[in-house]
Amino acid sequence: MTAPTAREIEAAALASLSSYPLVAQLVQVGDPRVLAQIKAQAAMLAMVAEQVEVAQFEPFTKARDSTVLADATLKGILPLARSCRVRLSVTNGDASPFTVAAGRRLIDPKGRIFMVDSDVTIAAGATVNVLATQKSTRTVDHTVVVPTPYYRIEVPTAATDTFLASLAVWMGAQEFTYAPDWFNVSPGAFAFQVETDERRSLHVCMGATDVVGYGVQSGDEFELRIVDCEGKIDDLAAGAPFGFEYVLTVADGKQTLALAEVLDTGAAPPTPADLRVMARYPAIYDHNAVYLGEFDFLLRRYLTGIQFLSVWNEQIEEEVRGASLDSINRLFVSGVVTGMTTEAFQARVRELVARADDSYRVVFVDADEYAVSVAINGRISVVHDPATVEAQIRGAILAAYDMGAPLVSVGMSNPLRVQSISKLLKKDIPAFQDELSDFEVVISTLGAPLPEQFVHIANDSLEVNLEYADHNGGLWNQ
Repeated sequence: MTAPTAREIEAAALASLSSYPLVAQLVQVGDPRVLAQIKAQAAMLAMVAEQVEVAQFEPFTKARDSTVLADATLKGILPLARSCRVRLSVTNGDASPFTVAAGRRLIDPKGRIFMVDSDVTIAAGATVNVLATQKSTRTVDHTVVVPTPYYRIEVPTAATDTFLASLAVWMGAQEFTYAPDWFNVSPGAFAFQVETDERRSLHVCMGATDVVGYGVQSGDEFELRIVDCEGKIDDLAAGAPFGFEYVLTVADGKQTLALAEVLDTGAAPPTPADLRVMARYPAIYDHNAVYLGEFDFLLRRYLTGIQFLSVWNEQIEEEVRGASLDSINRLFVSGVVTGMTTEAFQARVRELVARADDSYRVVFVDADEYAVSVAINGRISVVHDPATVEAQIRGAILAAYDMGAPLVSVGMSNPLRVQSISKLLKKDIPAFQDELSDFEVVISTLGAPLPEQFVHIANDSLEVNLEYADHNGGLWNQ
């Protein structure tokens, strides 16, 4: 039984007014003092009914935002952003060689801070490519007053509108190693982990004496070195001028910096929609190669902006393309990530897989984009405009199933189901919510599926056919 709509609750309330003749007369004449209360109460009860209906499915499908955030907290999915990376063309106009030092701060046309990745020396009159990353750094000092096991240090948010990209923990000259879930950390080791809560705030967690990691002592002074970034930057065009934040020497003023290529536009932290996809994975999937079981989930933890990702092993590969010695101990990956070049995507995947299990050989397969033909055949009441309803249908379907939608980003898991699409239309299209309307969803067959198949619905592959419902079919209106 589905949750009653506001209209159904209102109809039930009005039907019960037969016991109150005076109030019923007021309703008949449209008295707003009575109708306003009934409609308001019907709307509130409908919202409560929706929550109750959703709660019934929570053990199977995490639907509510609060449940999704709690799941992300349990799995340790951190709200980290990805920095924009660019390749700059630097021309040395000086008569002497010029060195661009690693960490040198640059600014783009909108004043955003970029930092040079590594030292580059440019001969007189020469032009050299320089890699730079959009980021800014800040430090937070913390002194332990009352030591406790698993001591927690809150990571303050940036004063500006930026996101956390990474952080490091130091105690004097000693740097701590990031150890998620305390894997392979012995007592006394200088390690830390990062925890988040349902509000997506972050805390650095230290260890416990004689148990795991370093147990803090009273008076210990820690320094958090935090790297922030602005997330996605997609407004830089080739040839855009860059410059040094500060011109310190005469030679600095003779350098010409221009954007050659955007290697990675960057991305904001995972959205609730992204977390909703990751909430479908069992809680046992984590950073550990022994208990991993699903490399798709591991990559999604650290790759934001995923349009499509599919990861499969040699067994699935040989089921599709036949047995081969080349498939032994290989991990096959196919993906499309917004704003990342192919080279940057593959390098990041290799890094993440090797960190979990360096015995795998990673093979990349180009994603096979496939727009599925879907037809929506509907009958609507004469009070609705077919053109408006069609626009609403296209908007709802494409928002949920077009390229870039989280639902279609999971490989080997076809999300295009008549039941799910019908539920979406019933929920989001007002013209399909009355008793006079009806519709059907027809999805074309996909054929033999491939693990690298990027299945989605495009505007050109979506067909919408609407007609008015004939609800007066007798002779009286002929």
